[in-house]
Amino acid sequence: MNIPLLTQQEHAVLKKLAEDGPSRGILPPTSGRLGLYNLVNETPAGWVITPTGKEALGRPVSSPSDAPRRPKRESGGRWGPRKPRISPFV
Repeated sequence: MNIPLLTQQEHAVLKKLAEDGPSRGILPPTSGRLGLYNLVNETPAGWVITPTGKEALGRPVSSPSDAPRRPKRESGGRWGPRKPRISPFV
């Protein structure tokens, strides 16, 4: 299974679950992403780490510079290169 790179926050949440056991204190954006990749499961006792989540703890953590970047447009947009504005009052 292809496990995505984890952010530092997600890695910290997985590490805390592995050490302390089930927890109810995972916020929705983080729990949603970890649940999507089957790294955590929600149980009546709270969120628990899965075997896949334990495997993900051994992988590298992404840094902020790993964030996907948008490619720069060469042409300047839909209507071609941008022309400089000229004020009629000068």
